[in-house]
Amino acid sequence: MVSIKLKLKTKVNAEGEHSIVLQVLKDRQKKIIATGLLVKKERWDDKEHCFKTRHPNAMHNNRLLDSIKSKARNIISEFEIDDIDFTLNEFENRFRFGSKRSKIDLFEFWDSVVSDLELSGRTGYARNNRDTIRSLRKFHKKSVLHMR
Repeated sequence: MVSIKLKLKTKVNAEGEHSIVLQVLKDRQKKIIATGLLVKKERWDDKEHCFKTRHPNAMHNNRLLDSIKSKARNIISEFEIDDIDFTLNEFENRFRFGSKRSKIDLFEFWDSVVSDLELSGRTGYARNNRDTIRSLRKFHKKSVLHMR
């Protein structure tokens, strides 16, 4: 059983806004994926997991949230149709990069992880990961490093 939910991160940024994340639960494990959207707590409907109607861009932002949930559901359905017992990392790769891509660039993936960490307010951890990426790029001496 896999469940998806849109949630607010508990940390707030300097403007008092929370990051909205997609939470995917499978086999008692969870994966958090940043949506890139921010909202103040008073403009978020905790029950419906969407922007309240008094938010200036509620209609547009809720459509974005619906498309994110729909994309996640479609990916889960594809795995189920193909009878694949997927991991949350496989889900994340498919969510971020799509199914057409056979090889995933490690640097591109790691940059997206760092971006998620920064959006989540985990700047120290993001900085450490960015430094690691920089060292690996320097060592590898190529712009692309494929992983499977």
